[in-house]
Amino acid sequence: MAHAAYPQELTLLLDKPSRVTQVQILSHEYKIPQKLELYTGVPPDGEPWLPENCVMKRLGHLNFDSNERSGHQARELKTVYVPQGTQGTHLRLVLHKCHVNEHNLHNQVGLLAVGEVHP
Repeated sequence: MAHAAYPQELTLLLDKPSRVTQVQILSHEYKIPQKLELYTGVPPDGEPWLPENCVMKRLGHLNFDSNERSGHQARELKTVYVPQGTQGTHLRLVLHKCHVNEHNLHNQVGLLAVGEVHP
């Protein structure tokens, strides 16, 4: 079986145009990405809400722990703060390589939850 190709991209459509100020991401216990880049996007006025129409703005990146200390039993919750907030209709996650371990035989990455936090 072939291993996953990286980077992997996941683009989520928000319920409505939003000012994104915080995003929470919960990693899998052993299908853990090494690095995740986060983008928001909005299509130009009058364009359909399709990912390919969006002008994406990079918010930054975060790194996940390999989770070896817990024996791959714990999940890691990351909260990304966007100080001034940014408008978006889409949220794009770019996942780079997985942490290699004995439980992840096919070098996959997995996220259990992604949520926009409303203050």
